[in-house]
Amino acid sequence: MRFTLGPDLLAQLRRYRDEQRRQFPEWGGEEDELNAFLLHPGMGPLIYITVDGRILIDERTWNGDVLREAADDEAIESVVIGASMTGIDALLDLLPPPPPAAAPCPECAGTRWVTLIAGRPWRSVCRTCHGRGWAPS
Repeated sequence: MRFTLGPDLLAQLRRYRDEQRRQFPEWGGEEDELNAFLLHPGMGPLIYITVDGRILIDERTWNGDVLREAADDEAIESVVIGASMTGIDALLDLLPPPPPAAAPCPECAGTRWVTLIAGRPWRSVCRTCHGRGWAPS
């Protein structure tokens, strides 16, 4: 799945990247090499979105696997995670809209997220709708 990043979103991603590099000067080499923006810095694979709209999953620092392009559901999950991590809500505008007959996802009630352990702040992208927030009827 490839997304189309408009000029406003690219500008927001550049501002976010520049701020991250001020805070963490050791970051950035991979972003430059991939022509991409880091959406998630780890505790699992790193997630990037490229200027040409691909989602890249980098598991090399996590379990030694190669850098790869995300499958469709994984790309949608990655955008949802990226919006949460970066605070750039405009990333969610990249997601496909629900079809006319779609209903809110029965698992996450349209929030895109599920709580991992009741009473704890830990949450995960909904594995039923993969972060879409809707399920086809």
